Amino acid sequence: TNSAANGTLSYNDLSLRLSFGDSFHSLEKFSYRIGASFSTFSGMDKDGQNDMGAYVDLGFRLLGKDFTVRTSFDAINGTGGASQYTDRRFVISPRYELNFDKFDILLGFDFTHNATWLASDSYFFPQVKFLYKALSGFMPYAEFHSGLNDGSYKALSYTNPYIMTNPYMARGGAYLPNARNYGVKAGIYGSLWEVVTYDLFGTYDKWRDYSYFVNYYGYDMEQSSYFLPMSCNNVNVLSIGAAVSADMGRGFSIDASVRLNGVMDGLSSGLIVFLNRPGARVDIDDKLGLGIPGFNLDLNLKYNYRERFFVSAGLGIVGPRKFSELALTPIVPSGGFSESLRMRRAELPASVDIGLELEYKVNSRLNIFLLGQNILNSKIYRFNHYPELGANILGGIKVTF
Repeated sequence: TNSAANGTLSYNDLSLRLSFGDSFHSLEKFSYRIGASFSTFSGMDKDGQNDMGAYVDLGFRLLGKDFTVRTSFDAINGTGGASQYTDRRFVISPRYELNFDKFDILLGFDFTHNATWLASDSYFFPQVKFLYKALSGFMPYAEFHSGLNDGSYKALSYTNPYIMTNPYMARGGAYLPNARNYGVKAGIYGSLWEVVTYDLFGTYDKWRDYSYFVNYYGYDMEQSSYFLPMSCNNVNVLSIGAAVSADMGRGFSIDASVRLNGVMDGLSSGLIVFLNRPGARVDIDDKLGLGIPGFNLDLNLKYNYRERFFVSAGLGIVGPRKFSELALTPIVPSGGFSESLRMRRAELPASVDIGLELEYKVNSRLNIFLLGQNILNSKIYRFNHYPELGANILGGIKVTF
């Protein structure tokens, strides 16, 4: 169970997947694959869901190029306090790969029919990728991506385990409309001197029903005990970034990446609040805080001695983030009792995480490892008001059968 008193989190997730067919490594001959899956998930307050799905993959050569198509159906049913939740998704996803000496092109789309407890709609999500192989050290690329993101209780719990369920959600459980994402990415990829590889890129993503989490403050529950999952109708995120890997010889290598993020819109007009508070008033102080960091920076130094002894030292910096907080206060006017909801923002400073990993290969089947995280014992918050572990060490063995 999840308890504000002891901070315990407990979830159960049992999954079964079966598939048979071809590997799709080569489509010189007609290929197929058929699969099915079932999972049952339970979380806080006996809320949960059951997922069932099936798919068929087909692949063959069309005009000398690879053509694949996946047809899938998924059904999700909420249980316990989330029993009102239903989600049906039927998806057809064809892909056509065109590979030439100087160009690689991927053309496709996802036709999605989505029927949920709220509404039934059909969507067309284009998928396009283009790579120009000018030189090995200079290959411009561009892509358009789009799709439907899962708003089920299970998906939200894996994103943020502290989400609130009954009795404060208007319909029981914790789930949201499935978010839609439309985005473009463009950049330059390449390798230099067979030593350095790099990727310079920029992305723009437009979200409909973007999922985020709000700390709840109320007079009838402990301060910031849980998060409310909420949707925002219109979110636009612009990012630029770079990633570099270098092989320095004698077993030494280095990986580095940086990404700058910017939320472009004021968001209060798109707020959707699912609260069981009839007649409550919602006031918005400013733009909402979605928890998207201003930047991410990662640096890893690695040493590999004869494929037997491995050492990695890493530095991760997450930039400042803004979160939303919802305060509930009672109002007792002359006409009777009512409530006021005030949305405000809280800002978390940048956090630094330094880690160290050691691994020794005893033989082809047995490895011994030691992993140290947050070595500086910094105050790191993945979620507002919920600190991560301080300095900690994990050790163990890996066995391959």
